[in-house]
Amino acid sequence: MRYFLTWQDFMRQPTNKTLLEEKGMAACKQRFLQEQNKMSWYDPAMIAENAYAGISVPSAAGGAAGGSSDFITGNTAETRIINWTNGNFTASNAPAFEAVNYFDLEGIKAGVTDFSFGHANTFYRFRVFLTTGSLATVSLPAGYHGVLTASLQSHVVKEASSSVFNGLKDSINKAAAGAVVGGVTNTSEVAPSSLFTATLNAASTSLSIAFDQPGKVADYGVYYPGTVSGSIASTGTSGDDTFFNDQGAQTFNGQTAPYTSMPRKS
Repeated sequence: MRYFLTWQDFMRQPTNKTLLEEKGMAACKQRFLQEQNKMSWYDPAMIAENAYAGISVPSAAGGAAGGSSDFITGNTAETRIINWTNGNFTASNAPAFEAVNYFDLEGIKAGVTDFSFGHANTFYRFRVFLTTGSLATVSLPAGYHGVLTASLQSHVVKEASSSVFNGLKDSINKAAAGAVVGGVTNTSEVAPSSLFTATLNAASTSLSIAFDQPGKVADYGVYYPGTVSGSIASTGTSGDDTFFNDQGAQTFNGQTAPYTSMPRKS
């Protein structure tokens, strides 16, 4: 039987005419269906598909048992340095609303094999406010897990190097999980100190933040519309990830689609 043979062509064949005469129309239809089923296995599209090796398509749900051969893991850790040049907060030049000056930090939780979409169970984002006074109540955009700040006293003459930076260092290193800052209740799942380690240079002019776990995170600068003397800038080194599969490994930015839906392992 030829592939795509019609019923009319099938019944014109001498053997099938004989079958009709001997056993009737029902027997002919049964044989026609049997031939169609048999020839479907020779479908050219199916043959083309089977010519290639199977490809594993990882997914957040499919990797929950940890058996996927394709996964992401951290390679190098991010660093971030906040530099303050000739900057003093004083009563006269302190910003009128202090919840407008900030930079963001996104860190990776250690020891987690993460199968959540977008790695939501691994990545934690904090907004760090630069302020000389008690932080006013703030609202965070979606996707943030908490607030950090120097939380200093009200506007009096203070050197930024000795107050704000030192306060931010202590806040990053010592803030407790679940603390309430600026009216925001920080996540209770992780303390900032398990994500970042902050140090102050000898001249107290730059705050260096080391990200404790390797992996690509968002590179944030300083958002600084407030009016103060001096300038603030953010520099640092971007982290990266390694993608593993059966064919080998490659270093790259794992925070891009579709890789954010693949299993991530510490």
